Amino acid sequence: METTYIRKSKRVPFVQEILLLFQIHTFTRDIGCHPISCLKASDISSLDPRVAIGYSDGLVNIFNMNTGDIEAHFRAGRSRVTSMDLKNDLLVCAADSEINVYDIISGSGTRMKGHHGIITQMEILIERKILISSAQDSFIKFWDLKTQHCFATLTGHPGPVWDFALTRCDGLLVSGTNDQSLRVWQIKYISENDSLAAHIDKTTSTFNETLTPLSEPQSQIAIQFSGCVQRSGVRRVHCLVFDPTGTYLLCQSFDRNVEIFRLLDEEEKAKRLRKKTKKAKAKGLDLSTVVLEAEDELRSILRVNLSAKPASCDILAPRLISEHESQKHLVRIICSLKNNMLEELQLVVPLSPFKLQTLQPTPTHTKKCPNARLLNTISIFGHRSPIIACNFTSDNLGVFTLSQTEAKLWSRRSTACLATLEWKNHSNSKHNNPDEPSSNNPLPNKASSMVLAPGDRHVVIGYETGQLILFDLTSKSVVQIIDKAHTGAVRSIAVTGDKKKIISGGSDKQVRFYDFSLKASDNGKPHLFLVESCPSKTVSDQISCSAVSPNNRLVVVALMNFHVDVFFTDSFKRIHSLYGHSAPVTSLDISSDSRLIITGSIDKTVRLWELQFGNCQRRFTSHSEP
Repeated sequence: METTYIRKSKRVPFVQEILLLFQIHTFTRDIGCHPISCLKASDISSLDPRVAIGYSDGLVNIFNMNTGDIEAHFRAGRSRVTSMDLKNDLLVCAADSEINVYDIISGSGTRMKGHHGIITQMEILIERKILISSAQDSFIKFWDLKTQHCFATLTGHPGPVWDFALTRCDGLLVSGTNDQSLRVWQIKYISENDSLAAHIDKTTSTFNETLTPLSEPQSQIAIQFSGCVQRSGVRRVHCLVFDPTGTYLLCQSFDRNVEIFRLLDEEEKAKRLRKKTKKAKAKGLDLSTVVLEAEDELRSILRVNLSAKPASCDILAPRLISEHESQKHLVRIICSLKNNMLEELQLVVPLSPFKLQTLQPTPTHTKKCPNARLLNTISIFGHRSPIIACNFTSDNLGVFTLSQTEAKLWSRRSTACLATLEWKNHSNSKHNNPDEPSSNNPLPNKASSMVLAPGDRHVVIGYETGQLILFDLTSKSVVQIIDKAHTGAVRSIAVTGDKKKIISGGSDKQVRFYDFSLKASDNGKPHLFLVESCPSKTVSDQISCSAVSPNNRLVVVALMNFHVDVFFTDSFKRIHSLYGHSAPVTSLDISSDSRLIITGSIDKTVRLWELQFGNCQRRFTSHSEP
């Protein structure tokens, strides 16, 4: 797996337009290939910044941000890494319910046990030598890094603690669970001298010596529950993070929005207390009962709607600005969305009053929402959804990839995206087929298969709705739409050996044949079109994939009944039925001499078959996933 790190490195002065230069590193795992499950970066301002990357197999690699090299690697456990923290030369990582503490310089480490569920978040207080951890067992624990033991546990959560956040001075802790409440805890750290003075018990020995007992571990910290703060989101908390100044708290759930809370400073707290005292006095209430609650200190002020569900978020330090003779905070948040996009939002937050507002960011300032703006977006480099098919161009210099919502042509040498086809918001009213009536209906949303036409200037894409659409890669336009190619999803498209036809197979158990043909369009220029050459053929089950031999003699069709049937191209008579897989075959290919066929299945095996007699030659079982 690879991780790309982007950092602003230099701002060039003395020019009218500001030029930003970026330094990019790609962190690549040296052994194995497993998905990244957790990532944590150290302080960028340090002389030797690092980034720790945890993987689904329990391995943790530490990279140097300046050089991009691996400095160290550790094993957190056998399962995926769920949480990490990196401070100075100290790394803590967790897999399942165990916490591993490693010294990066010496390579030594210790293991701490105490949680009974998957650990969700950890935070190192490097100056106090304390580690705070939360888990799905509904507890938050405080650990002494000197003695590697737990000296305090926070209880009272109704379910798993999914995340927590600390203010800049580590005096306030906010935790989030399954419900709609954020729990606020006041933390007071007791120094070792104060702890000894408070628990001193003097006794006199025979030599008139003063003996002082050891202080209890609980004396290191004093925690008080302040109360609950209601949030507007319905689904559980996913991420909580304070800005570097500790003024704003960003709360992310599994909804399509994020919520921002404001933590009042001492002056604002005093003002709020005076206001509550004045109201209580006017009502004739006892003034001794007037105290500030958690909702008075942590106020919900903004709810920001995003273009997609967020995967993770972060908030930058606010900047004080003057606007219309009033002071406001300029807040920026960065969101990684689940559609593989990065967005940077700029929010203008008034210092008062504290009223909940719902904002919809736009690229430009609008009268409807003047306080929210979409500053930057990184969205064109990859697919928005998982890739379901790929194909090399005829010269092997390009790669064409397909997902459900778009298709992309890439340069293999430069890894740059050369062209992008999107059909989610396009209409088929401008297709160039003179024989078919135009329609204002939108194109289908979910693609399922594709094949590049000979010459690499056109691509045929099949959809879940049974349509076949021919695209021109040069103009990125729709050339032809075949609405009723199949009554079910188009699962496979393949070019014949003579490069003159394509075959398509679908979930309707039909195999259809189309010829490539040239027709004149309205402007008189010839265009490539598809013409059905012969009646469709029916197979015994739904089709998952297909291929045609290079000598154009055989058609191979993989079915959902785990079989792979081999037919003659001209008569479509079945000559072999290859069986041995314990799950449907999802991919297959035929050798250049048309003698061997290789199949890959959901059963995690790859089989090599001989086409003359239909027997299995080899069985490969190295894959750990379908």
